[in-house]
Amino acid sequence: MESQSKNNSKEGKKIGKPFNASLRCRACFVSLDAFFRRLSTLIGRYSGVDLNIFSWLGSLSCLNFLIALVTGIILLVWYKPSVHLAYSSVPSLGRSTFLPLFIRSLHRYSSDAFVLLALLHSIRVFCGGKFTGGRYFVWVTGIIALVFGIVDGWLGYWLVWDEKAKQVALASAKLLDVVPVFLEPLSRTFLAEELLHSLLFFLVFFFHMLIPLAVVILFWVHVSRLNAPRFLPPLRTSIFFAAILVLLSILYPAYSAPKASLTAFESQTTVDLFFLFPLYFLQSLTPLQGWLAILGICVFLLLLPKVFLKKKGDSPYVMHSKCTGCEQCFQDCPYGAIQMISSNKKAGKVASISEDKCIQCGICVGSCDPAGIVFPLLKVVDARQNISKWLKHSPFERPFIGFICANSAGMDIEVDPETGICDEIYGYHFLPVTCVGWIHPALFEKARKNGAGGVVVIGCGRDDPFFRLGDSLAEERISGKRHPNLPEKVLEELPIRYYHYGSFSKEELIKKLDDFRSSQRKEEKLRSGPFQKSLSAILMAALIAVVIAGLSDVRKNLPVPNGGSLSLSISLSGKARKADKKVKEAAQAEKLLPHMRALSHKSRERLPIRVMVYLDGTLFHKKDYPPTGIFHDGESLAYERFLVKEGLHKVRVVVLSAPEGGERYTYSNTLKFIKGRNTVVVFDLKNGFRVY
Repeated sequence: MESQSKNNSKEGKKIGKPFNASLRCRACFVSLDAFFRRLSTLIGRYSGVDLNIFSWLGSLSCLNFLIALVTGIILLVWYKPSVHLAYSSVPSLGRSTFLPLFIRSLHRYSSDAFVLLALLHSIRVFCGGKFTGGRYFVWVTGIIALVFGIVDGWLGYWLVWDEKAKQVALASAKLLDVVPVFLEPLSRTFLAEELLHSLLFFLVFFFHMLIPLAVVILFWVHVSRLNAPRFLPPLRTSIFFAAILVLLSILYPAYSAPKASLTAFESQTTVDLFFLFPLYFLQSLTPLQGWLAILGICVFLLLLPKVFLKKKGDSPYVMHSKCTGCEQCFQDCPYGAIQMISSNKKAGKVASISEDKCIQCGICVGSCDPAGIVFPLLKVVDARQNISKWLKHSPFERPFIGFICANSAGMDIEVDPETGICDEIYGYHFLPVTCVGWIHPALFEKARKNGAGGVVVIGCGRDDPFFRLGDSLAEERISGKRHPNLPEKVLEELPIRYYHYGSFSKEELIKKLDDFRSSQRKEEKLRSGPFQKSLSAILMAALIAVVIAGLSDVRKNLPVPNGGSLSLSISLSGKARKADKKVKEAAQAEKLLPHMRALSHKSRERLPIRVMVYLDGTLFHKKDYPPTGIFHDGESLAYERFLVKEGLHKVRVVVLSAPEGGERYTYSNTLKFIKGRNTVVVFDLKNGFRVY
């Protein structure tokens, strides 16, 4: 421990995080984590842990996902997944009846809250550097679950079929046109309402129902490596947040935008930033650029922690000769890194630590009563020697020992690693530890035997400990509720205090330590946080409601053509190419038997079609469109959009089944072009020319 302290003296004293050595740019992470800790401390001081959303970001995300899932199932009573009935079924949810509109609003706002809280959870996890070791797998599954949730919300807005849904559908079609999934470009389907098919709506509806199942599975995988995971927050917290959503749904209902009109250009709409933020960049990018942007963001989020990861240090290991097979470390490990395996040298099972899953918290060290687990980064033997040395050569009259979490209070309190003395706190020798769950009962006994005036344990705040369960496990061991607990003699003769650093500021902590050293009282109730105030809870609820409502209904300007618009959609099979060889010559060349020779030969490959567009007698568009398919034997598809001045114009469209010759199809008529509206001309052999 002494050598370790020397290695970290320069960096550890300055940064205050000497044990988190697996991260690059540690100073940046310390500053970011300190900001969130102080913010959480400030909120928790006035609202209490239960009403502090920063204490339960992950579990609150699950709660809101569950609310969205249940309300979505209830909405199936009214919703009809049809292009012709979707919009009429959604507005009927609430403009005349309260309950359907309330359920829909609750569905929307709980979905928004899920994304908001999941984002905050991800940001706090990243800023705290909680993605090292086995926790990187948890990071990856969490990001994937969040992406799936956003995609599901994107599809959900499509199903409403209002103006926002139209923008979602057009952006989706733009992306899918470059993916070889559909036989023809999906954008052609959204030229006019008459071209839409309810089967497409049912497909979107099906995926909107299926994706939540994938998210639930990802949630399970996300916490599969955690011991005693908590999916839902405490009941009081759940009721508090549910009440916020209920009040928001009543006071600010979620109405639909105007019905989608595919032939009209709206100048403005509203956007839910939690789900529809891609609309801000997809409209100005090509389909390929859009895919690169989306995939780039996802890959960036997945690989971002890798940029800051360094080679992990030595993980704890089990000395099987001392292991009794009690399974206490197996039960206490928060990340499921310990398994009980059979031993060849002794009867029964012994503990084994997986280096891949281990995150080097050291909680297992404090769980092992016979001290059979060795943590190379922080050995119990070295800590015992330091405690003895400090107490014997202390400059204080009756020194106290303090075990301080290096990832919470240790970042704010500068400690000399050689002497354990902090210049700001008189009478104490502090030992920074990876987690207070690391503290072994033998260390308290060592402090008692060497004449310590008392011992303080300063762990993380209750809201979000750096290593989950570490603070609660240490607290239970000290209070005698969990094995290995402290001997009765230690509890009787040695004053011990436990403080959650997060319930108060640094200055308040220093005052508490001074008061404890002066009073030397042996019993004091473990503090659980400040007194909850109803006013702070109301203010927090109002802030959450404003953020959710404000970001879910943001106005967005849309591009409107300066004049009218003419869209052209042509689908036609080109003329078949002529064979280059005669059948008899081909058969002789291939030496076919007479009965195997075909009497006629026709090439599968087709010629491109030619489309010409005349406006007021002037040719302004002429282009050949190649056939689709691997063998160039499919239909030729033409999809174009032109800007046209307002007013009446004579439009003539000529379609040829071959560039030279072939069948000729003509449309000619006088059309009125209006600013902000799109005139669509569609042609196929079955229905001929149609105008919308």
